[in-house]
Amino acid sequence: MPEHVAFFDQQDTDDVTCPGCGWAGQAADLDIDEVSWELMRYDQRCPACAQVVRVVAFPTHAQVRAARRRGDPRADDMGPMAG
Repeated sequence: MPEHVAFFDQQDTDDVTCPGCGWAGQAADLDIDEVSWELMRYDQRCPACAQVVRVVAFPTHAQVRAARRRGDPRADDMGPMAG
């Protein structure tokens, strides 16, 4: 079963392991797939076997504003949501 994480709770340097094939690496090595605006999330897939490893939830407006106040640079890329 894939790990479910909130956008600002995950980092590219997170260690991840594929539940399907056992591949291990960092989140930055995962492929982004299945971006769903309806479900407000995107999947990150294993580069070796394409199984979903993580499901990342899009942030809410409040989460983006809070991240910006904390100085999280990822919030700066959120356009008007960051204001």
